[in-house]
Amino acid sequence: MDYQYKLQDLFIIAIFIAIALSLPIMHINSTGWVSSDVFRPMIEIQSAECVQLERLSTGSYWKISFQVKNYDPEAVVFSHVYINDVPVAKYNWVFPVEGELATSMPERCKISPGYVRIYELYMDGDFGNYTSGKSVIIKLRSILPWESTFIKLVTLS
Repeated sequence: MDYQYKLQDLFIIAIFIAIALSLPIMHINSTGWVSSDVFRPMIEIQSAECVQLERLSTGSYWKISFQVKNYDPEAVVFSHVYINDVPVAKYNWVFPVEGELATSMPERCKISPGYVRIYELYMDGDFGNYTSGKSVIIKLRSILPWESTFIKLVTLS
């Protein structure tokens, strides 16, 4: 018997098995990007701008405007928004709430494939000890199509 050919055959079979096992891990979406993370929607918090504003009645608040784009071929639904790991209390608000975190993003916000949405976060001046130059972390938590967290670091100005 010639063992050389048998070892070559086993080597070729092993290569085919490795390729067959790696193909389901790779995921090519409609944007042409290749991702090995099949279970995470392709969402980007593209920009975030922050400004401190004064209220007529009681102190100041921070207004953070951020833009979210869905690169995924499926719609993405967000369940929660956090600032420095503190959950936002009020959704679908267009003004700040004293002593709380609020956002213009609706509850269970859905962003369709390819769409860009702009939302605002309102952080009361009495919330935490935040001053100009400090950074905060915005986290968006998605529930559909998969559970994932998307993060953006913002410097208060």
